[in-house]
Amino acid sequence: MSLLFRSFYAMGTRLSAPDGTPIGAVFGFLKIILKILKEEKPTHFAVCWDLKEKTFRHEVFPLYKSNRGATPPDIIPQIALIKDLLLEMKVPCFSMPGYEADDLACALAKYFEHYGKSYLITLDKDYMQAVNDNIFMISLKKGDDYDIIDKEKVIDFFGVPPAQVVDILALTGDTSDFIPGVKGIGDKTAAKLINQFGSVENLYANLDEILNKRARALLEENKENAFLSKFLATIKMDVPMNVSESILRYSFYSLQNNISLKEKLTALKMFQIVKMIYTAPPTQDAPAKKSVSYSDDFVDVLFVDPAIAKIESATNHGSNPQNDNDKHTAWGKRHYVLVQTKDELEKIFEKITSPHTKYFALDTETTGLDVIEDMPIGVSLCFEEGAAYYLPTHPRFLEGGTLLHVDKLTPQYTAKDVYEGLNKALQNRTALLVAQNLKFDLHQLHNVGVGLGEGPIACTMVAAWVCNPIEEVGFSLDALTFKHFGLEKIPTSHLIGKETGRQSMLDVPLTELSEYACEDVDATFRLWSIYEKKLRDSSELEKLYFSMEMPILKLLAKMERTGVHIDSRYLGELTVEVQTRLMEIETEIYDKVGFHFKITSPKQLGDVLFDSLKVHETIGYKGKLARTTQGYKTDAKVLEEFSDHPVVSLIQQHREISKLLNTYILVLPKLIKKSTGRVHTHFNQIGTATGRLSSSDPNMQNIPVRTPLGKKVRAAFTATFASDNIISADYSQIELRVLAHLSQDKNMIDAFCSGADIHKQTAAQILGKKLDEVTSEERSKAKAINFGIIYGMGANRLAKEQKISTSEAKHFIEKYFLNFSRVKEYLDNQRAFAHETGVVKTYFGRIRPVPSMQSKNPLEAKMAENMSINAPIQGTAADIMKFGMLAVQRELEKNNLQTKIILQVHDELVLDGPQSEYPLVKEIVKQAMENAVQFVVPMLTEVGVGRNWLEAK
Repeated sequence: MSLLFRSFYAMGTRLSAPDGTPIGAVFGFLKIILKILKEEKPTHFAVCWDLKEKTFRHEVFPLYKSNRGATPPDIIPQIALIKDLLLEMKVPCFSMPGYEADDLACALAKYFEHYGKSYLITLDKDYMQAVNDNIFMISLKKGDDYDIIDKEKVIDFFGVPPAQVVDILALTGDTSDFIPGVKGIGDKTAAKLINQFGSVENLYANLDEILNKRARALLEENKENAFLSKFLATIKMDVPMNVSESILRYSFYSLQNNISLKEKLTALKMFQIVKMIYTAPPTQDAPAKKSVSYSDDFVDVLFVDPAIAKIESATNHGSNPQNDNDKHTAWGKRHYVLVQTKDELEKIFEKITSPHTKYFALDTETTGLDVIEDMPIGVSLCFEEGAAYYLPTHPRFLEGGTLLHVDKLTPQYTAKDVYEGLNKALQNRTALLVAQNLKFDLHQLHNVGVGLGEGPIACTMVAAWVCNPIEEVGFSLDALTFKHFGLEKIPTSHLIGKETGRQSMLDVPLTELSEYACEDVDATFRLWSIYEKKLRDSSELEKLYFSMEMPILKLLAKMERTGVHIDSRYLGELTVEVQTRLMEIETEIYDKVGFHFKITSPKQLGDVLFDSLKVHETIGYKGKLARTTQGYKTDAKVLEEFSDHPVVSLIQQHREISKLLNTYILVLPKLIKKSTGRVHTHFNQIGTATGRLSSSDPNMQNIPVRTPLGKKVRAAFTATFASDNIISADYSQIELRVLAHLSQDKNMIDAFCSGADIHKQTAAQILGKKLDEVTSEERSKAKAINFGIIYGMGANRLAKEQKISTSEAKHFIEKYFLNFSRVKEYLDNQRAFAHETGVVKTYFGRIRPVPSMQSKNPLEAKMAENMSINAPIQGTAADIMKFGMLAVQRELEKNNLQTKIILQVHDELVLDGPQSEYPLVKEIVKQAMENAVQFVVPMLTEVGVGRNWLEAK
């Protein structure tokens, strides 16, 4: 509109059509647009329009743009005429209720900036806030001239970078839009202030630092206007869209074949415009090569009926080394198809159940990553390399799109058709179903009533982890695809996120979404061919994968879906108690230090401890104080060195309680899903290299159990109903029992089989005493060694932990190995095996590479040695826990019990179920876990019950 108005005032009424209609504004508008199309040769082009309706800015500030006069009568017919001509020219035009053309233009530029350079054609300096490395502004000047504005020119104009332009506008205001700003603050003062403080928010947070009294007073008086003005001046670049890149493809060259446009322009006597278009040599204005990251032929490929055509389109992603904008590498032919009809759907589902299908890959595109509350928006399937199908399921795509663009090519089926057909096919399949991050897809399909059936399953992510749990590139689909095939897949950031301005996959045009989804499932299919062979090459890994990891994946999904009941009211009461204790500790610290300081500031804390209190001198510390460029180090490891000092001890307590408060007590209630009323932690199957499970949101593995307050957090995990129980089943000293079996040490085996206190028995054997003669101090040393051996404990660490001399600790360890000689032999053999092969194995064949065994760095080599001892023991214990979980689950299902497994934490299994089932469940759990493996020592399991986790434990 601004360009049209400028043309109107520049031309006046000097030009008119044969019927007397003024056309000066139309002429000026077309002239500048055609000039830019000819000279800049864009590959994509669009025009954005304001609407008469109020925008979101008017809702906040009704006076926005209220100072503008009435629209001149002579321009009104010209608005309709230019829109009609643009339609004839087939120029994409956009408008949206509630938003201004500024918002749409900048959002489109942001939406597609990853395709190449984007340019905003405008008279408005406000657009400079959108300028970045990929977005530029074509600033219109007098006549037909224009200037291209980059980041440096924005700085020249405003005195600040583009990101801070809106802060300048917040202070200076804009009289043309009736944006108030801070009255009395001009351009220079605004630039000086924003350069000094960075933003309006930071400026007002530091008003006291402004030395100019007049400026400070103006800012104080107009604070509300400043923040209002920033809101009004901020161009919204995250407008929700469903716009395809192909819709915006446009060039000057395409106009020259438009005969009807020529006739209309001639009828209006716009001979100069006709001359500009139709006398230009066609060859010189041919459209430039598109710099998009998607194949140019993809739109043509996308809608071909797979039932009647074989697409042999080899999309040359990255095969042309001269195309710097194309980041893909060649990957052979791609038969990527958007399924259009019910008949095509049926043919896809027939492939799933066909006896000729050995395996197929599946992937879901979703509204988000929440496995409980998000939903699929489409499903992709692949049955052979390079041939993939996408089945959209969300109304936005099935009903032809929404918002700015309505897609003309709409699938002729419903979400119900897809989900019912898919569910039936999956239930009746014999083929192996493969997915990357299968557990996530399992959840998403469950949310729409689709199950995987009883057929075999495989997860490429878990397969990659089983084959190499320390995979350097990680386990993402993008990383694995690039590693094995050299293909740089379309990144998710090219579809959604800051780079595009799109909020979710629902905002992605169907053409882009289809190619992305098909490429994902194609990559998954290809990866499985690699990992299937790797697993087959090792019978141990193949058995571990299919007998343990895939059943565990399904069980973890059930546990995640069941969730845990949290007592929010109890946590509210605990919050008060913990905050009170924190304040008491803070008071104690300040009393001992003699003044207040910020306890959570590492720099201030370091200065207090080592400069003011000199805690190192007080306890006789002889070492060198660790420092950074910011000051003294005060992390947990450093503070442990000075824990004997009363202030340091209080600081440690403060940190532990603060972590408890901010990680669990305050957070757990926020994690409760409204749809279920429960917390659904995420179990990460590939989170560790040893095979142990980890969890997040919340991290169940780190809830402290040794401190009184830590234990109280467990009391918040309660049974679902008053008539239910929480049941805790805990393997007793499982890693030591594993060590006894792996080492076959007779003394250790006898100690476990006797049922005596293993640590007391160990101390008695080392010291040559009777059991009743062993002191608590001697038992403590034996316990430290028993567990420390698993982690490669040496004399120095034992001495430090037990507060004894190094020589005494060394003597104790020597006597330990004399009594448990087979343990020492086993540990030595493990180190030797790791040195020779570079890997270690669990009892069940799980591998763990230890490449640093050959490191020339002594610390790295020592850590690798410790790992070579710990990994087989901890990994075997983790494997036993998984077998135990599966055995418990089988028995619960076999007996049709309502009790469910809800958590797995280290060596503990937690269940929730009716009190009436407890006697049977206790027997089931104990027998299943203890008989999960047959070792030479019993896998003793302790089972407890209570209304909450604390009571059960």
